[in-house]
Amino acid sequence: SIDELKENMSTKEDVARLYEATMKSLEQGKMYFEKALTHGHILVEHEEKLGQHNNRLTTLESNSSL
Repeated sequence: SIDELKENMSTKEDVARLYEATMKSLEQGKMYFEKALTHGHILVEHEEKLGQHNNRLTTLESNSSL
């Protein structure tokens, strides 16, 4: 019936709320993605620095045993 159809139809306000919630989720997803990229880059930099420190320590230890 028409009453059932009216009761179950989305209103403009319903669609607007859904749109806003979707846009907010997309913005948060983009932010998390960008943070993940940044963190990945930072981890690579730290790994390189740790490798350099390891080389320095190895050199110092071998020089101190002389």
